[in-house]
Amino acid sequence: MASPLALLLWTAMLALCTARGIAADLSSSTCLIYSPSMNTSIAASPLTYFRTIVTSGPTAYNYSVFGAPPTGQLGEATTAAEALRFRATAATFAALQGAFVSLLGSGNFSIEQWSDFQTLLQSNTGGASPPYSLPFWEDDTFFGFTRKSVAAQYLAQAQTLPFNLTDSDVSSILGNETLESALQSGRLFVEDLSYPSVLPSAFFRPNRTAVGVVALFFLNDQGDLLPIAIQVAGSAGIWTPKDAPFDWLLAKLYANTASFYLEQTDHFVRTHLVPSSMRIAASNRLFTSHPVRLIVDHYTSGDWGPVAAGLQIVFQGNGGDYYWPYNQNGTLAILGMLVRNYNWTTDDLELNIAARGLTSLPKYPYLDDLRKHNAAISNFTDAYVGLYYQNDADVQMDRELQAWAREIASSTPVKGFPSSISSKGELSGILTHFIRLVSVEHHLTNTYAIYNVYTTPFANRFMTAPPPTSRGTVTAQTILKYVPTSPQDLVGLFGTAAPYRVMLAPGDTIMGALQTFQVEPCATAAVEAYLQALAVIESDISAREANATYPFPLAKPSILPYRSFI
Repeated sequence: MASPLALLLWTAMLALCTARGIAADLSSSTCLIYSPSMNTSIAASPLTYFRTIVTSGPTAYNYSVFGAPPTGQLGEATTAAEALRFRATAATFAALQGAFVSLLGSGNFSIEQWSDFQTLLQSNTGGASPPYSLPFWEDDTFFGFTRKSVAAQYLAQAQTLPFNLTDSDVSSILGNETLESALQSGRLFVEDLSYPSVLPSAFFRPNRTAVGVVALFFLNDQGDLLPIAIQVAGSAGIWTPKDAPFDWLLAKLYANTASFYLEQTDHFVRTHLVPSSMRIAASNRLFTSHPVRLIVDHYTSGDWGPVAAGLQIVFQGNGGDYYWPYNQNGTLAILGMLVRNYNWTTDDLELNIAARGLTSLPKYPYLDDLRKHNAAISNFTDAYVGLYYQNDADVQMDRELQAWAREIASSTPVKGFPSSISSKGELSGILTHFIRLVSVEHHLTNTYAIYNVYTTPFANRFMTAPPPTSRGTVTAQTILKYVPTSPQDLVGLFGTAAPYRVMLAPGDTIMGALQTFQVEPCATAAVEAYLQALAVIESDISAREANATYPFPLAKPSILPYRSFI
């Protein structure tokens, strides 16, 4: 039986809420949040207790990137549970690698010429179908297409020529255009991957190479992005399609290797460190039933393991970094560069695309799909926020929400995040950005993208020799000098990619997880409308893919994971 004091407090609180016209009505379409008029002494004690005893976050790993790590009983329990899940995933990976490891370790299969990679991938992918890029990976048009699909972060419209080039070098591609006219008409694009050139040699692992690369592309009349020249640092100079076929192919492999490493490190910052900072702040500042906490927890439910594992690799130099060209110091240098350069405001989808001059780039499935998902997410978060906040003043007076924003704004990876949230629209935009990062952008550059496009030898974790300093020396046999071919390397490179095609359960997809998303009853209509929007996206992508020259099905909601994982 409740005590007289408790009944008195409850009666007073209910009367206060009723006086403001927001009494609890389970049949109402509006959800209730902590009223700004609520007597703070009623909520202060349990909230203080909750945040002292049950805050979330792993303490077993070095979280200095975030600042001081959160602690608490729930944090330890959460870490332990997710560590078990992470180890189970690792065990699945190991099991799927078994036949592949046996094949390479038995000596019955070896890479002796370029075509052997095709044989390996067609028949030994841990139970998965071969990568969809396999028939196209030597095509120049597909090389350009990857910059409009999975490798989309560092392409930009060229403002000047990035290196010395003459019209005669590229005349067979430009048609009636000259380099100058193509530049003035906005048809030249550049991918600047020169970052390895600034790192000292001491930052590289023995027999591991990555060099600075700058690639120049031309947008032809069909809307295809064609590579016309690639500058490979330390090589014979500028490579073009006029070079010998394997010379040109090797230049593209160096470009893809540089792209792969930078894209994956960038994805770790944008889709792991940033959302995890937001989750830690939510665990510290938002009560478990807070509507924003429900969203954040749902979409980062499995991210402690990958972030912890990633930081363990970075800070402790554990075995996973063997498969990268850089040692611990090199990885820290690049990670630090990306963390320093990240800004939440400029990471806005449309601002980012406009800043790189890509707003009107045709045949751009990465942007097309992101825009569709972003619109669906935005409609969902608008409806969701509107259920809990009647006006902007409600947002401004939500003390927990404002404390959450202040903590995120002060964290190292999330520069540019607002220190206060002033309106319903701003809160909806923040949640849209957050959900898009973890449930869409992560998986368009990681997960299935790794297996289907970032596949050795098309895109390697590292190269095994410096680029050639003379032309015409690369053949179907000698190209193997530059790419990983040893059983140990191939097990690691292929083995970490193939299981992605078979490990994802239906409940891990963006559509499947929404069907079990634990929201309040008043929010189920918003979730249902989001599911309907996702069904339209599924249909749109299926229709496009039915007639596509090159596949890019990764944003289909039926296969898109709802949360980021390693």
